[in-house]
Amino acid sequence: MWTIFKYKQIGQFALRPTLSTGKGRVSLPLPHPYAIKTAIIKYYMRYYNKSDSIPQDKFDEIKNLKMIVLPPDYVIINGFTAIKYNGNKKNKAPTYTEKVFWKGELHIAIKDVNDWIKEIMEILPYIGQKDGLIRYVGNEEVEKIIPSNNGIICMMDDFDKNCTWDHINKLKEVESKKCQRSDGRITNNTIIGLKLKDAVGNTVIYKKIKNDK
Repeated sequence: MWTIFKYKQIGQFALRPTLSTGKGRVSLPLPHPYAIKTAIIKYYMRYYNKSDSIPQDKFDEIKNLKMIVLPPDYVIINGFTAIKYNGNKKNKAPTYTEKVFWKGELHIAIKDVNDWIKEIMEILPYIGQKDGLIRYVGNEEVEKIIPSNNGIICMMDDFDKNCTWDHINKLKEVESKKCQRSDGRITNNTIIGLKLKDAVGNTVIYKKIKNDK
């Protein structure tokens, strides 16, 4: 059984692709499973475990969630150039940035979700950057979900099946007392059920393909 969690956007969304090499903030149109699962982990640590760690069994439950992200009715990506100061006002450089706005509900479908993860999904405050605020508006259960086979292709991240808590723990010190990490993610080319509707200047508008639930 799949549970579809529904959200409204109340803050501008941005999530930089993992393989992006630029200093700017080119954004994905939707959050990927890695970002959503990481948000669940952070929320569990902060409000349930009340520590800077998570039990390995809880981490494994989150990591292994089967999850599909379904788009809202419209996705508007607005790009603009901002001046970034590198240390002082004399050392400045233009930086291209994108912010994403959704019209309609973002749906996150999870298969066979247990009660404590469902509880977190119902109070999850944001996804992506901290200004990517969302508001939970309800859920429904369906027997099956057919992933879209038509739309745009995005590089979406998820957890590697061999990833452990130590792989992503930012607080773990390693060589030379530097806080380094291997975040245990894999990147997949994923079809998202969106089609281009319009593009004007630095603004691109995508429309949901209706055969996506």
